[in-house]
Amino acid sequence: MKIGEMIKHGVQRGLGVFGYTLHKSTSAHRNGFAAQAALVARSKGRVSTIVDAGAAIGKTAQTYHRYFPQATIIAFEPFPSAFAQLQHTARETCGDRVTCEPFALSDVPGEAVLHTNAQPDTNSLLPPAADGAKWWRNGRVDAQQEVRVHITS
Repeated sequence: MKIGEMIKHGVQRGLGVFGYTLHKSTSAHRNGFAAQAALVARSKGRVSTIVDAGAAIGKTAQTYHRYFPQATIIAFEPFPSAFAQLQHTARETCGDRVTCEPFALSDVPGEAVLHTNAQPDTNSLLPPAADGAKWWRNGRVDAQQEVRVHITS
């Protein structure tokens, strides 16, 4: 038995002790959107509304638009320049199925500081982690500025 097979067998036995099984991933599981669509299809459910919190420039809204053609998408993005791009993306690629809102989402409405980075998809209400660059390569989390933004809940 090869070492890889031995490891796989050991993991399968260990998981079995806790009532879990190990399955080889299919291509649908490598794509989170496809996996979500497959899950909804298997449950015979229908997705009517999707909330995209921190929509940045709209790439995620675009992808949800493709995978869930019947859904209305509400995209929240508080950073002004990213919000402008989001509106453009939504208008050009999704039509009236995407509603863009210029707010951050939180459990309490009000205002907060948005920590912005070189790439808008890494902006956050949370302060940057000291080791963030280790996980986000190519300067994506190089701090740019702090901006006060409106929050809705």
